[in-house]
Amino acid sequence: MSNDNLLNNLWISVEEKTPETYDWVLVAPMLVPEGWYGVPAVCEYRNGVWFGRVQEGPFEEWTGTKITHWMPLPDEPGRGGK
Repeated sequence: MSNDNLLNNLWISVEEKTPETYDWVLVAPMLVPEGWYGVPAVCEYRNGVWFGRVQEGPFEEWTGTKITHWMPLPDEPGRGGK
C-alpha cells in the first residue's frame, strides 16, 4: 500500500463520526460552492461547531467551507514518534 492510500484511509467522514468535544484534529475543508478541497487545517470541535486556531468565529463560516472529513492528529515527537 502506498503512503497516499494509507493516509486516505485515515480520513473519517463527519457523517459517520465526529470527534469528541474539545478535540483538536486535522480537517478536510471543502470549498463551497466550488466543491473542491482546500488545504487541510487543524481545528477544534466544540459542541458541533468547528473552530480554527486564529479565526474569531466558526471555521466553516469564516472560510466559506464545509468540513466533510477529519482525522486525529499524530502524537507529537517523543510520544510514540521518532
